[in-house]
Amino acid sequence: MKISLYLFSLLIFTKLVYAQSGPAGVEQTNGASNLLLWLNANENVEEAVGDLAENGDAISRWLDNSGYGNHAVSVNSPNYYTNQYNGNAAVFFNGSNDNLSLTPTQLPTGTSARTYIFIAESIETSNQNLMDHGLGGASGARVTITHMDTESSLAVNGHRWGSNFTSNTDLRISTFDLAASSTSNQINIYTNAGGLTESNLAGSSQSVNTGTTYAHIGTSNSGSSYFSGDITEIIIFDKQLNSAEFIILHNYLAAKYDIALSANDIYNEDDSGAGDFDHEVAGIGRVDASNLLDDAQGTSIVRILNPTDLGDDEFLIWGHNNGTQSAIEESDVPSDVEARFERIWKVSEVNTSSSSIDVGSIDIRFDLTDLGPVTTTDLRLLIDTDNDGIFSDETAISGASSLGGDVYQFSAVSGIADNLSFTLGTADVSQTPLPVNLLAFKASIVNEKHVRLDWQTLSERNNDYFSLERSDSGVEWENIANIPGAGNYSSLSTYSHTDYLPYDGLSYYRLKQIDFDGRFSFSPIKQVNIETRLKQAVSLAPNPVSGILILEGNPQDLRNIEVYNSLGQALPIEANFSENSERRLSIDLSSFSPRIYYIKTASSYNKILKR
Repeated sequence: MKISLYLFSLLIFTKLVYAQSGPAGVEQTNGASNLLLWLNANENVEEAVGDLAENGDAISRWLDNSGYGNHAVSVNSPNYYTNQYNGNAAVFFNGSNDNLSLTPTQLPTGTSARTYIFIAESIETSNQNLMDHGLGGASGARVTITHMDTESSLAVNGHRWGSNFTSNTDLRISTFDLAASSTSNQINIYTNAGGLTESNLAGSSQSVNTGTTYAHIGTSNSGSSYFSGDITEIIIFDKQLNSAEFIILHNYLAAKYDIALSANDIYNEDDSGAGDFDHEVAGIGRVDASNLLDDAQGTSIVRILNPTDLGDDEFLIWGHNNGTQSAIEESDVPSDVEARFERIWKVSEVNTSSSSIDVGSIDIRFDLTDLGPVTTTDLRLLIDTDNDGIFSDETAISGASSLGGDVYQFSAVSGIADNLSFTLGTADVSQTPLPVNLLAFKASIVNEKHVRLDWQTLSERNNDYFSLERSDSGVEWENIANIPGAGNYSSLSTYSHTDYLPYDGLSYYRLKQIDFDGRFSFSPIKQVNIETRLKQAVSLAPNPVSGILILEGNPQDLRNIEVYNSLGQALPIEANFSENSERRLSIDLSSFSPRIYYIKTASSYNKILKR
């Protein structure tokens, strides 16, 4: 069994049908849906372009997860902090000058319908701008979203929407929506999914009309009313959510950030007494025939669709316990199952009164991309039907079908019910190991001249070592270091290595993981670009070389010559200047083994082949 790290950066699998991959399964992240912007502080916040932010870093970009590439770029850098709200990260704005800019052409424009959702905590009670979006401030052409201190100060001022904070210690879900071409331009404002604070704010004589001139997060266009506090997530749709989508999406946010909803708080598996199934919540549901969502996946590997009896006011919402997504649990399994995921999903199958209901049988799909080789007949769906927290006393469900693109489906599943949990197992770990995917692998430039490689695994099985490889073409690769693995280990492992002799210009890095039995797999490729260093004219000949290597160039360049092997180890050499010349140097390499070496001068770096 092994950690499978496949090169999916170069392979694109076409699913049979696009999953609803947006937040909670609402809309898609394919850059072609009504989800226009999704900033999530847990993902894709950069300290520098291509370098993920770490705790306390000032950020340069907050990347958009909607698929449209509508990234928020730092104007004055807010700071990134991990583990701020129920284990989730946040971006902190200082209230003085921190702000981000967006590409306004990809936000809702004109009088189109839209929904804005902000998850934020203000540390001030004064008027502050969360977002400003408009056409240069012309009358009737601007939407400014603010947080205000009291209900009485909630008002329209140049189409300014408010969501009041009565306390400066609460993380709030603030939702603003507007119907398209509404005669009265009715704006609805919700706090924590309920408590409609105001409606019809625009008034029949005013037109809400946004455009393509500017869009800011954390301040107004004029650079005033800066936001002070944390923002954890921003979601924008160019539509009004239907009421089923609204309920499901807000239950996802409430579970994720441990926020009590003011209305329709129907997913209770996030409660501590239920086991804290707070993670990657998604759901299906129906309010009536015009307000439904019957196919959802969200960011999890689990997709649920095709309910056979989804009636009015019925919902099925699920989340997981953040256990390791790897078949490392071998004791709590039925006799015909060898191992199962440590990760477990749990469902609330209820109406808006939190009474149990039945949406009928469902199809459950698992997207096992990046989880190694799978023999379909080995897969087993495990449901804790008696809700005793044990799977070993259950009957495993077989009969999965492969839909292509590493997606596997259990059809017409009828055993799922309110408050029950499920997971995925394998009947044969030798051919369907379901190992953990690589949690992270990144390459970052250090001091403008070195490359630091960092990676993490959630668990390891039979892992002998990692081979770090680099390339200047992306085609031919060379090993630069071997790092011992953890063998068999079921917790988080963190690794790091620095390449002190990287290529100039664009280069590529990948991670090769090797099992004790010799099997191996590759990570996605990471690229870096070290700007070409200032170089004096230094020539080397011959190359390839079998004996004496001649270097010619500036005397300053030739004073400090170093030779390295492909592992970055310095090698002893004997260098001699030619008689009566400080511009010509010879190095005897006749005793060196045939392979690639690197010659480093004061201002250059050269690769040679020893024959």
